[in-house]
Amino acid sequence: MKREYFIKNAKWYQEMLGFRVAGKFPGKGGHNVYFLENPSDGKMYEMSQRDQLPGGTTTRGDHIAYRSEELEKDYTYCKEHGYKIVSDEIEVSPNFWEKGSRCFKIESPCAFCQMHADSFGS
Repeated sequence: MKREYFIKNAKWYQEMLGFRVAGKFPGKGGHNVYFLENPSDGKMYEMSQRDQLPGGTTTRGDHIAYRSEELEKDYTYCKEHGYKIVSDEIEVSPNFWEKGSRCFKIESPCAFCQMHADSFGS
């Protein structure tokens, strides 16, 4: 997807739904990744740019990210309670947020993330 269309889609979420850009980063292959926060409930949505997905889609809301203050504890809880972990243990993303982030994904459109930033903002 062309960068300008991706940015236009992100602006739609901001202008029409009132979301705010909590973070934007270069993803794999130089594609854009935006974290959009819904101010009414604090949920974070990851929007990632793709070359092309099945059906011709080039942008997707990847998952809902729940902020975690105790990521290891949440990971252990999910494992002990039978949640299917679909990431390779706890993953590290050094390029996301000011000081990187760590997360794990469960089989659902959700991820538990610990963002390492002094403050959130675009």
